[in-house]
Amino acid sequence: MVSNWPAASCPCPPAGRIAMLPAIMRCSRRAGVWLLAALAVVAVIGPPVRQRIVRARLVRLLTSPQPQDRKQGAWSTLARKDPAAIALLVRGLTGGEADPDVRETFVYALGRIGDRRMFPIVELVIRSDPSAYVRSAAWLAAARIDREQTRRLLAELPPVDTPWDRIGRARARLLTGDASAFEELLYWAEHGDEGQKIVASRGLTRWLVPVLDAVGRWPVHVEPVMGQPWPIELVREIRRRCAGLNLQAIAEDIVIKGRRAKRVRRNVWRITHARDAIVAILYGKLPPR
Repeated sequence: MVSNWPAASCPCPPAGRIAMLPAIMRCSRRAGVWLLAALAVVAVIGPPVRQRIVRARLVRLLTSPQPQDRKQGAWSTLARKDPAAIALLVRGLTGGEADPDVRETFVYALGRIGDRRMFPIVELVIRSDPSAYVRSAAWLAAARIDREQTRRLLAELPPVDTPWDRIGRARARLLTGDASAFEELLYWAEHGDEGQKIVASRGLTRWLVPVLDAVGRWPVHVEPVMGQPWPIELVREIRRRCAGLNLQAIAEDIVIKGRRAKRVRRNVWRITHARDAIVAILYGKLPPR
Protein backbone atom coordinates (compact mmCIF):
# COMPACT_ATOMS: atom_id res chain seq x y z
CA MET A 1 0.00 0.00 0.00
CA VAL A 2 1.29 3.42 -0.91
CA SER A 3 0.92 6.08 1.78
CA ASN A 4 -0.93 9.27 0.92
CA TRP A 5 1.10 11.27 3.49
CA PRO A 6 3.57 13.67 1.94
CA ALA A 7 7.19 12.69 2.35
CA ALA A 8 8.01 15.93 4.20
CA SER A 9 5.58 15.10 6.99
CA CYS A 10 7.08 11.67 7.69
CA PRO A 11 8.87 11.74 11.10
CA CYS A 12 11.46 9.22 9.88
CA PRO A 13 14.43 10.38 7.78
CA PRO A 14 14.86 8.89 4.31
CA ALA A 15 16.88 5.69 3.97
CA GLY A 16 19.79 7.56 2.36
CA ARG A 17 20.12 9.88 5.34
CA ILE A 18 20.02 6.93 7.73
CA ALA A 19 22.95 5.41 5.85
CA MET A 20 24.91 8.68 6.22
CA LEU A 21 24.46 8.93 10.03
CA PRO A 22 27.56 6.88 10.99
CA ALA A 23 29.74 9.05 8.75
CA ILE A 24 28.23 12.23 10.18
CA MET A 25 28.81 11.00 13.73
CA ARG A 26 32.44 10.13 12.90
CA CYS A 27 32.96 13.60 11.44
CA SER A 28 31.33 15.15 14.50
CA ARG A 29 33.62 13.22 16.80
CA ARG A 30 36.68 14.28 14.81
CA ALA A 31 35.49 17.88 14.86
CA GLY A 32 34.94 17.66 18.61
CA VAL A 33 38.47 16.34 19.13
CA TRP A 34 39.93 19.17 17.03
CA LEU A 35 37.81 21.70 18.90
CA LEU A 36 39.01 20.42 22.28
CA ALA A 37 42.60 20.48 21.05
CA ALA A 38 42.18 24.06 19.84
CA LEU A 39 40.68 25.11 23.17
CA ALA A 40 43.56 23.46 25.01
CA VAL A 41 46.09 25.37 22.91
CA VAL A 42 44.25 28.65 23.55
CA ALA A 43 44.14 27.90 27.28
CA VAL A 44 47.92 27.33 27.31
CA ILE A 45 49.11 30.19 25.11
CA GLY A 46 46.21 32.62 25.64
CA PRO A 47 47.27 34.28 28.94
CA PRO A 48 50.89 34.95 27.85
CA VAL A 49 49.68 36.41 24.57
CA ARG A 50 47.16 38.64 26.33
CA GLN A 51 49.84 39.68 28.81
CA ARG A 52 52.19 40.68 25.99
CA ILE A 53 49.43 42.67 24.31
CA VAL A 54 48.59 44.51 27.55
CA ARG A 55 52.26 45.16 28.27
CA ALA A 56 52.83 46.55 24.79
CA ARG A 57 49.88 48.91 25.23
CA LEU A 58 51.12 50.12 28.62
CA VAL A 59 54.64 50.67 27.32
CA ARG A 60 53.25 52.55 24.32
CA LEU A 61 51.24 54.84 26.60
CA LEU A 62 54.00 55.41 29.15
CA THR A 63 56.54 56.29 26.45
CA SER A 64 54.17 58.43 24.40
CA PRO A 65 55.24 62.00 23.62
CA GLN A 66 51.82 63.14 24.85
CA PRO A 67 51.64 63.86 28.62
CA GLN A 68 47.99 62.80 28.77
CA ASP A 69 48.89 59.40 27.32
CA ARG A 70 51.63 58.92 29.90
CA LYS A 71 49.19 59.78 32.68
CA GLN A 72 46.68 57.32 31.23
CA GLY A 73 49.41 54.69 31.19
CA ALA A 74 50.00 55.25 34.90
CA TRP A 75 46.29 54.86 35.66
CA SER A 76 46.19 51.66 33.60
CA THR A 77 49.22 50.30 35.43
CA LEU A 78 47.18 50.47 38.64
CA ALA A 79 44.85 47.80 37.28
CA ARG A 80 47.50 45.60 35.63
CA LYS A 81 50.55 46.01 37.90
CA ASP A 82 52.79 44.95 35.03
CA PRO A 83 56.49 44.87 36.07
CA ALA A 84 57.65 46.49 32.84
CA ALA A 85 55.15 49.33 33.28
CA ILE A 86 56.13 49.81 36.93
CA ALA A 87 59.77 50.01 35.84
CA LEU A 88 58.82 52.85 33.49
CA LEU A 89 57.09 54.66 36.36
CA VAL A 90 60.27 54.35 38.40
CA ARG A 91 62.39 55.59 35.50
CA GLY A 92 60.10 58.58 35.10
CA LEU A 93 60.36 59.47 38.79
CA THR A 94 64.15 59.16 38.88
CA GLY A 95 64.87 61.67 36.15
CA GLY A 96 63.15 60.42 33.02
CA GLU A 97 59.97 62.54 33.23
CA ALA A 98 60.08 66.32 32.86
CA ASP A 99 56.36 67.09 33.29
CA PRO A 100 55.47 67.56 36.99
CA ASP A 101 51.80 66.69 36.41
CA VAL A 102 52.86 63.36 34.93
CA ARG A 103 55.32 62.72 37.79
CA GLU A 104 52.50 63.41 40.26
CA THR A 105 50.39 60.75 38.53
CA PHE A 106 53.33 58.32 38.48
CA VAL A 107 53.99 58.64 42.22
CA TYR A 108 50.27 58.43 42.99
CA ALA A 109 50.15 55.16 41.02
CA LEU A 110 53.09 53.72 42.95
CA GLY A 111 51.34 54.59 46.21
CA ARG A 112 48.16 52.87 45.12
CA ILE A 113 50.04 49.79 43.94
CA GLY A 114 51.46 49.59 47.47
CA ASP A 115 54.61 47.57 46.82
CA ARG A 116 56.97 48.17 49.76
CA ARG A 117 59.97 47.72 47.50
CA MET A 118 58.98 51.05 45.91
CA PHE A 119 59.35 53.04 49.15
CA PRO A 120 62.96 54.13 48.43
CA ILE A 121 61.80 55.56 45.08
CA VAL A 122 59.00 57.51 46.74
CA GLU A 123 61.41 58.70 49.45
CA LEU A 124 63.76 59.94 46.74
CA VAL A 125 60.89 61.95 45.25
CA ILE A 126 60.13 63.49 48.66
CA ARG A 127 63.76 64.44 49.16
CA SER A 128 64.69 65.69 45.72
CA ASP A 129 61.80 66.41 43.34
CA PRO A 130 61.83 70.10 42.37
CA SER A 131 58.01 70.35 42.40
CA ALA A 132 56.34 70.85 45.80
CA TYR A 133 53.11 69.52 44.29
CA VAL A 134 54.82 66.24 43.34
CA ARG A 135 56.47 66.02 46.77
CA SER A 136 53.06 66.46 48.38
CA ALA A 137 51.68 63.53 46.39
CA ALA A 138 54.76 61.49 47.29
CA TRP A 139 54.11 61.94 51.03
CA LEU A 140 50.66 60.39 50.63
CA ALA A 141 52.08 57.60 48.46
CA ALA A 142 54.73 56.87 51.09
CA ALA A 143 52.13 56.56 53.85
CA ARG A 144 50.12 54.15 51.71
CA ILE A 145 53.15 51.98 50.99
CA ASP A 146 54.73 51.75 54.46
CA ARG A 147 53.44 53.63 57.48
CA GLU A 148 56.36 52.79 59.77
CA GLN A 149 58.92 54.02 57.25
CA THR A 150 56.83 57.13 56.69
CA ARG A 151 56.82 57.88 60.43
CA ARG A 152 60.59 57.52 60.37
CA LEU A 153 60.83 59.91 57.42
CA LEU A 154 58.51 62.46 59.02
CA ALA A 155 60.70 62.49 62.13
CA GLU A 156 63.92 62.61 60.13
CA LEU A 157 63.21 65.39 57.62
CA PRO A 158 62.80 68.98 58.83
CA PRO A 159 59.50 70.61 57.83
CA VAL A 160 59.56 72.55 54.56
CA ASP A 161 57.56 75.75 54.79
CA THR A 162 55.75 75.62 51.46
CA PRO A 163 51.98 75.07 51.27
CA TRP A 164 52.12 71.86 49.21
CA ASP A 165 54.82 70.31 51.39
CA ARG A 166 52.84 71.13 54.52
CA ILE A 167 49.67 69.64 53.01
CA GLY A 168 51.55 66.52 51.94
CA ARG A 169 53.10 66.01 55.36
CA ALA A 170 49.73 66.57 57.03
CA ARG A 171 48.04 63.92 54.90
CA ALA A 172 50.87 61.48 55.59
CA ARG A 173 50.60 62.17 59.33
CA LEU A 174 46.86 61.48 59.26
CA LEU A 175 47.30 58.25 57.33
CA THR A 176 49.91 57.11 59.84
CA GLY A 177 47.59 57.85 62.76
CA ASP A 178 48.49 61.40 63.86
CA ALA A 179 45.19 63.26 64.30
CA SER A 180 46.95 66.53 65.21
CA ALA A 181 47.36 67.10 61.46
CA PHE A 182 43.65 67.95 61.12
CA GLU A 183 44.38 71.56 62.09
CA GLU A 184 46.92 71.87 59.25
CA LEU A 185 44.37 70.72 56.68
CA LEU A 186 41.70 73.02 58.14
CA TYR A 187 44.10 75.94 57.74
CA TRP A 188 44.77 75.22 54.05
CA ALA A 189 41.10 74.48 53.37
CA GLU A 190 40.49 78.07 54.43
CA HIS A 191 43.64 79.93 53.32
CA GLY A 192 45.10 77.99 50.38
CA ASP A 193 44.68 78.61 46.68
CA GLU A 194 41.95 76.76 44.80
CA GLY A 195 43.97 73.58 44.25
CA GLN A 196 45.23 73.52 47.84
CA LYS A 197 41.71 74.05 49.18
CA ILE A 198 40.44 71.10 47.11
CA VAL A 199 43.21 68.74 48.26
CA ALA A 200 42.90 69.81 51.91
CA SER A 201 39.10 69.48 51.78
CA ARG A 202 39.41 66.01 50.24
CA GLY A 203 41.59 64.92 53.15
CA LEU A 204 39.17 66.39 55.68
CA THR A 205 36.21 64.68 54.03
CA ARG A 206 38.00 61.34 54.05
CA TRP A 207 39.42 61.45 57.58
CA LEU A 208 37.75 64.14 59.72
CA VAL A 209 34.11 63.60 58.78
CA PRO A 210 34.03 59.99 60.16
CA VAL A 211 35.70 61.16 63.39
CA LEU A 212 33.17 63.93 64.06
CA ASP A 213 30.28 61.77 62.89
CA ALA A 214 31.27 59.06 65.40
CA VAL A 215 30.65 61.44 68.30
CA GLY A 216 27.65 63.25 66.83
CA ARG A 217 29.52 66.51 66.10
CA TRP A 218 29.22 66.54 62.32
CA PRO A 219 26.42 68.84 60.98
CA VAL A 220 23.52 66.54 60.10
CA HIS A 221 22.46 68.15 56.84
CA VAL A 222 25.94 68.81 55.43
CA GLU A 223 27.34 66.40 52.84
CA PRO A 224 30.72 67.49 51.43
CA VAL A 225 31.33 66.64 47.79
CA MET A 226 34.66 64.91 47.15
CA GLY A 227 36.77 66.99 44.80
CA GLN A 228 35.22 70.32 45.75
CA PRO A 229 36.56 72.79 48.34
CA TRP A 230 34.68 73.22 51.59
CA PRO A 231 32.93 76.59 51.96
CA ILE A 232 34.82 78.91 54.30
CA GLU A 233 31.84 79.00 56.66
CA LEU A 234 31.91 75.19 56.95
CA VAL A 235 35.64 75.17 57.67
CA ARG A 236 35.18 77.67 60.50
CA GLU A 237 32.17 75.81 61.90
CA ILE A 238 34.05 72.50 61.88
CA ARG A 239 37.03 74.09 63.60
CA ARG A 240 34.66 75.35 66.28
CA ARG A 241 33.11 71.89 66.68
CA CYS A 242 36.54 70.29 66.98
CA ALA A 243 37.50 72.56 69.88
CA GLY A 244 37.70 70.63 73.12
CA LEU A 245 37.53 67.20 71.43
CA ASN A 246 40.27 64.63 71.80
CA LEU A 247 40.42 63.85 68.09
CA GLN A 248 43.34 61.46 68.57
CA ALA A 249 41.43 59.26 71.02
CA ILE A 250 38.30 59.28 68.86
CA ALA A 251 40.27 58.33 65.73
CA GLU A 252 42.05 55.50 67.53
CA ASP A 253 38.73 54.21 68.88
CA ILE A 254 37.28 54.17 65.35
CA VAL A 255 40.27 52.15 64.14
CA ILE A 256 39.88 49.63 66.98
CA LYS A 257 36.16 49.23 66.35
CA GLY A 258 36.80 48.89 62.63
CA ARG A 259 39.24 46.06 63.26
CA ARG A 260 36.74 44.33 65.55
CA ALA A 261 34.00 44.64 62.94
CA LYS A 262 36.35 43.23 60.32
CA ARG A 263 37.12 40.22 62.54
CA VAL A 264 33.39 39.66 63.14
CA ARG A 265 32.67 39.76 59.40
CA ARG A 266 35.53 37.37 58.73
CA ASN A 267 34.32 34.93 61.40
CA VAL A 268 30.74 35.08 60.10
CA TRP A 269 32.03 34.33 56.62
CA ARG A 270 33.98 31.33 57.92
CA ILE A 271 30.99 29.98 59.87
CA THR A 272 28.65 30.39 56.89
CA HIS A 273 31.00 28.66 54.48
CA ALA A 274 31.72 25.88 56.99
CA ARG A 275 27.97 25.29 57.24
CA ASP A 276 27.71 25.15 53.46
CA ALA A 277 30.54 22.62 53.29
CA ILE A 278 28.94 20.41 55.96
CA VAL A 279 25.55 20.48 54.23
CA ALA A 280 27.20 19.68 50.90
CA ILE A 281 28.99 16.69 52.44
CA LEU A 282 25.87 15.37 54.18
CA TYR A 283 23.26 16.02 51.52
CA GLY A 284 25.21 16.51 48.33
CA LYS A 285 23.96 20.03 47.72
CA LEU A 286 24.28 23.54 49.05
CA PRO A 287 21.52 25.09 51.18
CA PRO A 288 19.28 27.67 49.52
CA ARG A 289 20.26 31.32 49.95
